[in-house]
Amino acid sequence: MIKKNIGIDIGGTKMYMLAEHDGKYIEKKVPTGKEIKPEMLKKYIIDFIEDLPFGVEGIGMAIPGLVEDENKVNFSNVVPGLNGLKSEYFSYKGAKVKFINDVKAALVEEASYYPEDYTVSVFMAGTGIAVATKTNKEIVYGANSWAGEIGFAPIAVKDKVYKLDELSSGASILKKFDGNVEELIKKLENEDKEAEKIIREAGYYFGIGLAITINLFNPNIIVVGGSTSTYKNYFETALEVASENALKQAFESCEIKRPKDMKRIVALGARKYLEKD
Repeated sequence: MIKKNIGIDIGGTKMYMLAEHDGKYIEKKVPTGKEIKPEMLKKYIIDFIEDLPFGVEGIGMAIPGLVEDENKVNFSNVVPGLNGLKSEYFSYKGAKVKFINDVKAALVEEASYYPEDYTVSVFMAGTGIAVATKTNKEIVYGANSWAGEIGFAPIAVKDKVYKLDELSSGASILKKFDGNVEELIKKLENEDKEAEKIIREAGYYFGIGLAITINLFNPNIIVVGGSTSTYKNYFETALEVASENALKQAFESCEIKRPKDMKRIVALGARKYLEKD
């Protein structure tokens, strides 16, 4: 059935839609942003479905935020227009729709490559930061399925407490840089000292987040994805900081890797999640 399902990854800057036909991916990206309205997202999805060479039976939607019972967005500070929406809003021609938190979708995809009894954590560093963990063959959901919002973890810096998102997320980096992604990447390629400093500082605090997760969950595998993690020296700095601040034995028994498919990880996981029932 998976080939008649589609996966959707809604992010802070873009929405990525994925289908599969005859062994090939059919893909489309459209812009989002904090001001995007649900009706525009729905239109994008319908347009994508209408162009497919098959009828869609299921739509897996990965949401950046708090998801309740697979069918309601409780809160998203990344795409606020989704707040309060139920999954049925996006149904088209009877297709079943399931919501899942975006980092949990990434975990569904990545954990499928490892033994069932492995403890696997997946970090996504994008507009915001979150982590999801699978242990004892089960995803750690928490009381309301909201476990993993490490972007809201309080981190003390000098005499003030910040959220991890404020220190190392893509949104915080661009705010400090005061420019767009393309300009930042160009500056980093040209070894601009100010841009490098911003990235290294963000990577430092992301490494603290990695160390916290290693100490809490003692994972076999940590997978780090998300566009922010691809900035030059971000991931490398984070690894160094994690090695210095995690329990030595736990760090040494944990393999930190990149996703099998960085571009598609979330959408693939959202699609795969539809098979859970």
